[in-house]
Amino acid sequence: AAETCFVSAGNAQADCLRSIVETERAVLTERMKQLDELERITQTIDVRADINHFIMLDKKQPGGQSFLGDDDDAGVASALAILNDHTDGDRGAEANASRARADSHNADGTEGPDDSDGDNTPEYLEESVQKFFENNPLLFSTAPNNEKTQKAQNEFETTVTRLCQVGTAKSSKARSRRSTICYTMNAKRNAYSKIPSKAQFDGLCRVFSSVLSGCSTDSRGVSNAKVLMNLSQHFHFREKDKNGKRREVYVKSRIVNHPIWKKDEFWDQALNLAVGESLTHSGVMANFERASNRIVTTSTKKRSEWTQRHQTRWHDLTEEERYEAASQVHAVVFAQMGAMSHTMKEFGCSVEQTSAFVRRMSIRNQLPMSHRTTLLRHLVGEDKSSAFSPNKRP
Repeated sequence: AAETCFVSAGNAQADCLRSIVETERAVLTERMKQLDELERITQTIDVRADINHFIMLDKKQPGGQSFLGDDDDAGVASALAILNDHTDGDRGAEANASRARADSHNADGTEGPDDSDGDNTPEYLEESVQKFFENNPLLFSTAPNNEKTQKAQNEFETTVTRLCQVGTAKSSKARSRRSTICYTMNAKRNAYSKIPSKAQFDGLCRVFSSVLSGCSTDSRGVSNAKVLMNLSQHFHFREKDKNGKRREVYVKSRIVNHPIWKKDEFWDQALNLAVGESLTHSGVMANFERASNRIVTTSTKKRSEWTQRHQTRWHDLTEEERYEAASQVHAVVFAQMGAMSHTMKEFGCSVEQTSAFVRRMSIRNQLPMSHRTTLLRHLVGEDKSSAFSPNKRP
């Protein structure tokens, strides 16, 4: 009897184990069916289509998160990042520029020919630049061929050569001297536009080209190059054409094919500088300042103690204000990209390079697709119209 009970208990436990295995098999079979279905679904996922579907639904639903209508495909985060860098004084870009300048100096390895010459002072550079604009009869083509004329022309050629050496040097001191040359020329634009003689005009064009060759693609180098770009469309010389008519020849016509215009990094940095300057003048963040937060002080502070001005940051804005701020930033970037792409065409850049610039910077700044399309259509239309345009001013 005892043996019978023991065998019966064992069979009951075995049946229980079989039942557990059967139950687990049924559960696993059901889970495998679910995994097969899940695998089939994951294979059909199209992220871009899902995002577009969400955007379209969000536009139709009242109270949706889209505040910019058809332009809400732009990147708000990218616009806020631009605002953040601008509010911080663009410290990150300046740090990168400083590192680039240091790398350029270390890579150069040698001091420029002008670094060992202490005579290239700011005063000397300003006096040298002035020689391009002063009315010197000995530099005219009608000057008498005598010793005095030859001496004056040799001295002027020495000045031009020396400025060209300063312009092309890659040392640290040469960078500040290039800035001196650029801003000294910029100071002349109100008083002078016409260059008195052909020799002076040719010398000025040589200096322009040399300084551009020395400019790097960091913020300081691009800033100097932008000054020269503007001045090249201002300084000119009047000469007779084949028909004997007087025409104006601008410095721009001599530097339009300079190698610096072929560098994508130059135009990228130029756009960044232009956007920063435009944001400074437009005061995007100032539009969202609240009267109660304009000045933050503590009543216990004395009159002589500092008062801290509160500066509105992007994270101080409400969600709707962030969309509005992003829209304003995109408008600034769009306007500057349009102006920059037109400048690129004027300075000899191909339609392919300019279009690539528009696409690259549109993606980098996450402009709305409508803005990018408008810019590209303008480029293509401008290229077609230029094929039928008459002679343009150089």
